[in-house]
Amino acid sequence: MNIVDSSGWLEYFADADNADFFAPAIENSEELLVPTISLYEVFKRVLQQKGENDALEAAAILMQDAFEHLIKARGFLPGIDTSVDRGGERI
Repeated sequence: MNIVDSSGWLEYFADADNADFFAPAIENSEELLVPTISLYEVFKRVLQQKGENDALEAAAILMQDAFEHLIKARGFLPGIDTSVDRGGERI
């Protein structure tokens, strides 16, 4: 698995000097994990510098990879007990 911090995403989005270093990890979505803090930090920085529309677009790109992993995670624990205990009552 690869985790790219917010500085890597910002380098990649800006096609800055280190973008080529981060590109392999970012472009391999099968192995990419996007922490919530990275999503927040990228959104905040892009919002400050470029505005809301660009910040939302950047966040959508980061979240797309996160949602792909969630979709693939469906059913990865077959047969587990999915009931919830609430105050001794089983729901």
